Amino acid sequence: MTRLSLIQVVAAIGLCVVAAVNAQQEDDILFPFGIGDASVTSILDVFSDVITPPMPVPFFGQSFSSLFTNTFQAVLLTDGAQSFVIYNYKEIRWGIAPDQREWAQVGYNAGYVTYHSVAGSLTDDIVNINERTNIGTRGRWLFHLSNSTIFDDEPPGINGCPDDAIIPAASTIPVPHSWVPPVFTDNSGQSVDVVFGCSATVSNECHQDGYGTFSVGDTKVMYNGTDASVNHNFCNFTVTITVVDLVCPTTFSVVADPGLTLTRVNWLEPDLTGWDETNLTSTAVSGGEFSIGKQRVTYHQWFGMYNLVLQCSLEFLVIGQCAPEVTEDAVLGTLFWPVTMAGLTAESIERCPLTTTNAGFPRATKNCSTAPPPQYFYWKEHVIQSCGEAMKTVTVEDIVDVDVTEGNAEEVAEFLVNQTSSNSSSSESDVEAISQILENIVSAGSGDPEVTDAVIETVSNVIMNAKETQDSPDSKSSSAIIQSVEAQVSLTLQQEGKVSIQQDTIHVEAVSIDPIDASNGFSFASVQQETAGSRSPQEGSLDGTEIKTFTNASEIPSDVVASIKLPANIMYLLRQAGNSTTSLQASFIVYADDTLFQTGVMEGSNGTNNVTTKVAGSIVSLAVEGVKLKNLTDPVVIDFKILPSVSREDDTIKCVFWEFGEESSFWSTEGCQLAEITDDKVSCDCDHATNFAILVDVKGQKLRDDGLSFTPALDLISQIGGALSVAALAITVVIYLSISKLRTGKSRQIFIHFCFSLLMLYIVFLAGIDNGRGSGGWCVLVGALIHYLSLTTLMWMAVEARNMYVSTVKVFPEDTPRYMIKAGLLAWGSPLIVLTATLAAATESYKHDDYCFISPGLAMYLGLLTPIALILLHNVITFILVMRSLLKVKEASRSEQMTKRLQNAVGISALMGLTWCFGFLAIEGATFAFQLLFCLFNSLQGVVVFVMFCARREEVRAAVAPYLKRICCCRVCQAPELHPDRSYDLPTSQTALGTSSINNDRNMKHSYTALRRTERFT
Repeated sequence: MTRLSLIQVVAAIGLCVVAAVNAQQEDDILFPFGIGDASVTSILDVFSDVITPPMPVPFFGQSFSSLFTNTFQAVLLTDGAQSFVIYNYKEIRWGIAPDQREWAQVGYNAGYVTYHSVAGSLTDDIVNINERTNIGTRGRWLFHLSNSTIFDDEPPGINGCPDDAIIPAASTIPVPHSWVPPVFTDNSGQSVDVVFGCSATVSNECHQDGYGTFSVGDTKVMYNGTDASVNHNFCNFTVTITVVDLVCPTTFSVVADPGLTLTRVNWLEPDLTGWDETNLTSTAVSGGEFSIGKQRVTYHQWFGMYNLVLQCSLEFLVIGQCAPEVTEDAVLGTLFWPVTMAGLTAESIERCPLTTTNAGFPRATKNCSTAPPPQYFYWKEHVIQSCGEAMKTVTVEDIVDVDVTEGNAEEVAEFLVNQTSSNSSSSESDVEAISQILENIVSAGSGDPEVTDAVIETVSNVIMNAKETQDSPDSKSSSAIIQSVEAQVSLTLQQEGKVSIQQDTIHVEAVSIDPIDASNGFSFASVQQETAGSRSPQEGSLDGTEIKTFTNASEIPSDVVASIKLPANIMYLLRQAGNSTTSLQASFIVYADDTLFQTGVMEGSNGTNNVTTKVAGSIVSLAVEGVKLKNLTDPVVIDFKILPSVSREDDTIKCVFWEFGEESSFWSTEGCQLAEITDDKVSCDCDHATNFAILVDVKGQKLRDDGLSFTPALDLISQIGGALSVAALAITVVIYLSISKLRTGKSRQIFIHFCFSLLMLYIVFLAGIDNGRGSGGWCVLVGALIHYLSLTTLMWMAVEARNMYVSTVKVFPEDTPRYMIKAGLLAWGSPLIVLTATLAAATESYKHDDYCFISPGLAMYLGLLTPIALILLHNVITFILVMRSLLKVKEASRSEQMTKRLQNAVGISALMGLTWCFGFLAIEGATFAFQLLFCLFNSLQGVVVFVMFCARREEVRAAVAPYLKRICCCRVCQAPELHPDRSYDLPTSQTALGTSSINNDRNMKHSYTALRRTERFT
């Protein structure tokens, strides 16, 4: 739009004057009619400096000369195609003409014929014309004129548009609803065309006049008003029909206190669905007192303005109880009757003995009968019941189905103690039955200390019996036993406030303390008794230890067997759990070993990498009454004493807890971590409380990928090889002892002792290492014999190595008087000293779960492996010196020389036991390979000895030949043909002499050495 010239501005002023004159002639003031604010910004920017002079205008109903005059400013704008008028109004003073009955009409007079009224004409709003605007500036109005026609851009006005309505309904049937229709007005004064519509309903259910019938859900009601200038305005609102319902609690029962006919009953208020605000009334309130019998309470929910009422009723039954009673019977004596509901039959606390056919049945019964009000209930006379016939013997299987109550819980528990005593063996089926009976005892709910003592003693007996029989309980039974112990201790703790029980394999300590005393780290600790002195407790036993409590963790001694410290925030945990008691009740249980945890395998471990895991030391358990210790921010701190046999390497020790499962249980590290490890203690931090232990890695047999072990194959090789060696050594010993020529000579006597010791080792190994398991003293005897014979065999190997060294290496041999007596004392006596010391220090080390032999530990390292290592080191050095000397002997041909040297090496290795070195090489990844070599060579050592020093030796075959002829009897037996010129063994004395005689005196030293070298074979 271009800027207008001065002539155009003057023309605009003239038009304004004309408009004023017209108004004077009509006795009306026709104010301009605004149509909108299109292009307002650009127009004001162009003409903001154009202001016309003020012009007096008479007021409505007054003449032009009236004292009341008003002025306004007007600007007419045009570019030849579009025309605009801007009016600026200041304060307008109004007066009322005597003959005026309504407010003035304000608008635009188009040629004195057509009036275009502005919004608010003929209403109170016209008074504020100077306060309103159509372009955003108070008192300013912009109008667009075209061919004397005013364009209307202002939409119709709406008065009384209804709000959204939410209406409750008791069902899905359509609900009627009415409203006041909105009123549309237009600034032109003309009527507005209104279009009506409803969504989600049919047209004849919703009417423009303000009524309709609505279905469940949301219905949108729409009014669309359109004026003559096609300006639109809308009135929309939503009618929501929601189904509401009042739901009362289900029928329930309340048991009154024993002997009372009134009780307080509490219930939850009904649930109002589909509506937020409640307006409930009821015939009774929750928490009131009600008499015994069936009661009914009715609730109403009122929706006053919607003419709707919902109703529901709840019913409950108040049941009376006969109070506990004591009666006397001439036959049965005193009978105790428990609290019993009206209408039921009570059973006496006293039960039939376990030695009767009706064991566990009540000795008498008594009815708690109902009666009319106000009595409601009463006791009838008791009736004696039969206990049946007496039984001669009773087994644990007979007691599994016996009903256990507070009346016979102690009798049943004592029966288990007798059945599981040390002089009674328990089979796997017995242990399963015992676990079920223990669960029955716990279910009886008896916190009697005598019952708990018997339960703990029973469990201790089960553990000791399992050790003796080497038959650990299955996972399900052992888990049931562990949980029964914890539950029974809890019952007694709640009843008595304290529990303290000590058995050989299980200790229990439970206390009730002020929670304030636990703020500094209340702890349980298993410590050595003062009377035990410096004697350490034996592995698998708690003898010599006791449990003590400490209110301050700093008071715990450093040499504890095991200890547990409660979380530092235990008081906060008690409050968080809603425990309002004034005492903290906690229990601590210590198991001597993992007998009841044997079937558990550590989660995520399959025994690969040649490492298995075992529990090192005791297992401890912690429980706090009324608090579930789980996901703790302050951890439970557990300390364990490290056994001497446990490695201190961090990666071999794991802190674990016993995870109970439905089918099986296992060790898990979840929530537990290794906090600290010292020379004698392991500290663990766990974020929960249960049964804790430490697991250590034990070097053992590697598993295949499918989880199977090579142990059965190695066992089979050992058994077959050992049997063959027994036969071969027996023949060798018989031959050497039967033929006098073979018994002479120091070397042959040493050889006979060696063969005899090795033969006895094989026999004891095959007969006792597996068969002696679980037999107590017999297992110790077998393990001790294997230990002793292993050392004696190696000692005779050392004597043989020493003799071989003197014979083949030393130039001037020693002539020790009574050499065989001294050698015998050394070889048979020194191992006996080592064995005696080991047995005195660690007898329990010979009782293993899987075999009868000394267990890995300090006793094995000092009493077995160290002597063997020293002997083998001596023999290896001797083997090198002897072989170096024998390599100097020249044979007729190179092939014969190589054959002879190989034979010499094999024979001497067998005599010196060098193949035992494979046992020390069975480490890390090469374990299986060296275990296989160890089994093969050592189980067949007797066979090698027989072949090398009996079957292949010419002199032995020559000595045996006459006896073979006698055995053949009628048949012709071909005796072995002797070949004096062929050597089958180490060089003979004649060969050595011949070799040395052709040398000059300068070689005399070497000839004499060769002669001494072969002395043992002459």
